[in-house]
Amino acid sequence: MSSSESDHLKIVVINSGAVWRAKISTSAKISKLTALAVSHFHGSGLQSSSKLSRFRMVLVRTRAVLSWDMTVSEEELKDNVECRIPPKRSAPDLRGPTSFEINEATKHLAMQNSERSGQKSSEAEDDLDYAERFSKDSPRIFISLIETGAQLLNFTPNGMEVLQQVKKEWNSKKDIPIHSPYVKQLTDMGFSERLVVKALTDKKMNVNEAMEWLLEQSSNSKEADQAEEPSSSQAKPMTVLEEFQNLMQAALSRRQENIKLDLKLVERLKQMGFKATDIERALRETDNNIKEAVALLKDSPNASAATQSKHLDPHGSMFKAMMASEIIQLNLEKPKFLLALLSILEDPQSLTLWLKDREICCILNYLILLHNTEVSGGRKLT
Repeated sequence: MSSSESDHLKIVVINSGAVWRAKISTSAKISKLTALAVSHFHGSGLQSSSKLSRFRMVLVRTRAVLSWDMTVSEEELKDNVECRIPPKRSAPDLRGPTSFEINEATKHLAMQNSERSGQKSSEAEDDLDYAERFSKDSPRIFISLIETGAQLLNFTPNGMEVLQQVKKEWNSKKDIPIHSPYVKQLTDMGFSERLVVKALTDKKMNVNEAMEWLLEQSSNSKEADQAEEPSSSQAKPMTVLEEFQNLMQAALSRRQENIKLDLKLVERLKQMGFKATDIERALRETDNNIKEAVALLKDSPNASAATQSKHLDPHGSMFKAMMASEIIQLNLEKPKFLLALLSILEDPQSLTLWLKDREICCILNYLILLHNTEVSGGRKLT
């Protein structure tokens, strides 16, 4: 065999049942071999680099894809090796149709199941509606989850340990340094240090609101002190469930205290003849929902039970769906999840912060999705 022949190989290219045998130099690049093969089977019109890039050269036996930048010898091709030039698979287009494209494609169709004339609907409005409903229903959802988790921990060996972890984290975020200038400012006015710390904690370091609360308490300071510190003789060990119930009640109380009353609603309810103290309580318990506030005032003006503290019906679809979920089951006894529920129960705005937590966000997103599914299905949470 001459040296010129040894520098060349016979390549067999197969395409859709057709066979092309070519003799090519071992120093030729795979890109050149591909171009020759494409030109043979598809014509010279596809020889531009942009069109050639749609094809690749694959070994029939091993299905290995040959690199365009390597030579025949570098790919270690043998004489009479069989290759194919299948087109590259284009990445699937995952983009959904735009609103304009949908309207163009469906403009000739008759309107069916339409809403009332003049009623507007959009994805943004739907999302806002779902968010408002979840904000309203979330206290009952979270209370049900905390109660269920506490009941499980009540009968597990490490239940008290989990409780202490939750309480430690819960209290650490509320501790106010005694040497804080705000504490000194209020104690210099004659208020007790313990009540000052409580006021600043409950009012989130808002000195003006803390002062208003302290002034309200000053008229009955003895009763307030007794309520804050029960005598040790009356105290008795509480179960894990009772401890969590106290934490929930504290969270709900702070939630209601932090609600800023809508003064316009207060005025409207006063015009209806309700007492100012009853109006304030009703609006706080219903989160400024005038319809629910009126219903509460008419039903029992002196009632003190918060409507938000009601848990879900254990026989309801939402409760059953939560308890059937593995992601909920696996986290019900975890201190971080219980702490997140208590935090959001106390301050709904903290939901945004917890949704950024890598461990907790997937559970919260699942609860939101589950709630939206229930609401969109026309089922009312019971």
